[in-house]
Amino acid sequence: MYSKLTLNLDEEVIIKAKHFSKNNSISLSKIVEKYLDSLSEQKISRRKTVAPLTGELSGLLKKHRHLDMDKSRYLRLRDKYL
Repeated sequence: MYSKLTLNLDEEVIIKAKHFSKNNSISLSKIVEKYLDSLSEQKISRRKTVAPLTGELSGLLKKHRHLDMDKSRYLRLRDKYL
């Protein structure tokens, strides 16, 4: 069952979306529907996966558990400003 939905969007966004829609032979309604549907899919998959950069960085500081953040910050600022 389909229902109407009214959206208030920036005029430039609408122009770009209509252009994209025309060039790809897909209605704006279908684009919005697919996007909104993908949000629920992302929510489910987000729990299982992380962004590539996050994956690369995770665990990076495990080697430095003894690192004193306050002392490190102090030394960095001291070197920068003194």
